[in-house]
Amino acid sequence: MKTTEYFNRTALTRLVRQQLDSGAQALTLRQQHRLAQARKTALAHQRQVLHTQLVLTPAGHAQHQEHPKASHWATAIVCLLILVGGLLALHSLEQDKRVEELADIDAAVLTDDLPMSAYLDHGFKRFAQAQNDE
Repeated sequence: MKTTEYFNRTALTRLVRQQLDSGAQALTLRQQHRLAQARKTALAHQRQVLHTQLVLTPAGHAQHQEHPKASHWATAIVCLLILVGGLLALHSLEQDKRVEELADIDAAVLTDDLPMSAYLDHGFKRFAQAQNDE
């Protein structure tokens, strides 16, 4: 912000304040009371809007609620625990599947008539892959 722009805004602010102050002196007591009530109402409404939080319901619809309740925190924690439990179960199933695949490979190697050195030979590996492709 330029210095002249800052001083122009400051001067404008002072001018507006002076005009409002001079107009406030001309108000009657009843008008001052009504303005004070309107100000209190506006501030209360502003506080209410600021404290309103967006909360997601289980159905996925959004609703506004003034204060989050402990039950919402409990619901969020339970959902998080269910999610973590599901991920752990999925990981366990994948590990079991991998162990079964390795056991099948070991069983095939042990029951095959080929010597172990054939499996270590890279040329044999290419030959076996070529036979499987055909």
